[in-house]
Amino acid sequence: MNLNNFFRRLDYMAHRVRSRWRRLWAPFRLEGLGHRTSHWLTYWGGRFMDGVRYPFYVLGWLFSQLLGLLTAWWSVRNFRYLIQGLPALAGLLGVIVVAAYTYFRHGDSLIERYLREARDAFAISEQKTALLCCERLALLDPDGKRPELRFMLYSAAINNGQMDRAQRILDDLAQPDRSGFPEAHLSQAYRLLKTPGKRPTPAEQRDAENHLLRVLQTQKDNPDANALLGELLMDQNRGEEAEKYLKIAATTRAGLRLKLAAYYDRVGRDADARLQRDIIIEACKRMSATDLDNIDFRLLWAEACITKGDFAAAVATLEEGLNHRNSPYLKSSISTVYLKWFQAVVTQKDYPFAKAFELLEKSLAYDLGNYSALTVLVRFTRQPGPNGDRAREAMRRLLAERGDSATLHLVLGIDAYESGRVDEARLHYQRAYELSPDMLAVGNNFAYILASSPPIDLATAQNIINQVVEQCPPNNAAYPNYRGTRGFILNRQGRYKEALADLEFSLKANNENPGTHRLIAEVYGKLGDARMRDAHLKIADGLEKVGRPAAPTPGSQ
Repeated sequence: MNLNNFFRRLDYMAHRVRSRWRRLWAPFRLEGLGHRTSHWLTYWGGRFMDGVRYPFYVLGWLFSQLLGLLTAWWSVRNFRYLIQGLPALAGLLGVIVVAAYTYFRHGDSLIERYLREARDAFAISEQKTALLCCERLALLDPDGKRPELRFMLYSAAINNGQMDRAQRILDDLAQPDRSGFPEAHLSQAYRLLKTPGKRPTPAEQRDAENHLLRVLQTQKDNPDANALLGELLMDQNRGEEAEKYLKIAATTRAGLRLKLAAYYDRVGRDADARLQRDIIIEACKRMSATDLDNIDFRLLWAEACITKGDFAAAVATLEEGLNHRNSPYLKSSISTVYLKWFQAVVTQKDYPFAKAFELLEKSLAYDLGNYSALTVLVRFTRQPGPNGDRAREAMRRLLAERGDSATLHLVLGIDAYESGRVDEARLHYQRAYELSPDMLAVGNNFAYILASSPPIDLATAQNIINQVVEQCPPNNAAYPNYRGTRGFILNRQGRYKEALADLEFSLKANNENPGTHRLIAEVYGKLGDARMRDAHLKIADGLEKVGRPAAPTPGSQ
């Protein structure tokens, strides 16, 4: 079949289509249109049908030509050529299939694959792999139509230590003055309110409140946002506003009912306070009955009993849990309950010393490492008369039975130092350090006394305090005091510039301690800066005039 015959055949078929169109149109002609209008509609209708059918005619022609080629090849076929060309033919077909798959494949399937791989990487802590997958996901969503993909990239950046990048992503996803991705708003609020070692400023609190309100616009029952906003408002003494948010969050977080109960106590709503505590106790009873080893519910149950003043019930529920599971954490919690019970008793007028001391002894029996209980016992030993004798006897018994307790030696060392018995303090600090060299407070106090009391050993003191500062997280409340101890030791070594940096950092915790300002003034004087020396001496004099209590020396922390 040649082209002339083909197009001649097409013209003939088009003519037949137009003839059929005229016959179809004839019954529907309207009176008044006239012969010209009717002819015009018939003509263009036929052309339209030609256009619809034409591609099919072309495909038919191509198929007939291909069929002709195959027929010609079949008549002179040579299978040897076919076998030789099979690899090329297979490669061509493979390219065609891959190209078609790539062209017609929807982008969502690729996104889902990277999503799956990213989640798997997060699950097994393969952070670099997770970051790579999240970066690919972000590239596949350039318009930001799926913000959850960008939020995953934020999480991956955090896990890989890319804090600045993570913050930029978070700022793009959530601003306090406009609605963004809810999870990003929640993360912004946590960052502003819950950064360890940092108290939020009023401006940060306002921004956090706006972020949380943005979350609640689309997720009004979000327990995290309701809990965080309720706690924020409660801290700002906006209890009436906080109540509704805490009530919503308390449906899934029973512990928040204690905050509600405390608020109701403050405003005199005693019945509501009792109701919240009873709800906690009943819920914890049910959960503990079905899960005897659940420590968290028992601790919450005990806390609710403590806030009701029922210390005996708190001890009973914790001891019941201890019978089922020998947990050091439960022992420590029972010790804390006994100490709080002791503190409640000694606030009474003419309290019975025997009962109070028995509670203190029970606290230490469960946890000799209870620093607060040991400190109270040491204070009792200073009392004259039979009460002091009983406390001293208890302390001797503890030393005989549990002389391997670093906390016990630490408390005795602090007591001896504050009483002026420096040699005894040094002995207890040294023993505590031998028992627990990783205990930061022990290392700090031992280093201080080595540098301040004969026989002086500055090198050992320097090594110990360096380890303490390196091991202590910067957001720890005692970190400035440890830096102060190191500054004191560096000053003794004549390393004044290094000492100055540590001592000025220690002002974060000791700004109202005149002794710290006098030590800084001494260092400035040795560095030849008389102006700063006089400024700190003036501050120290002012603090002493107004009778500000001196903060503890660095060695007593």
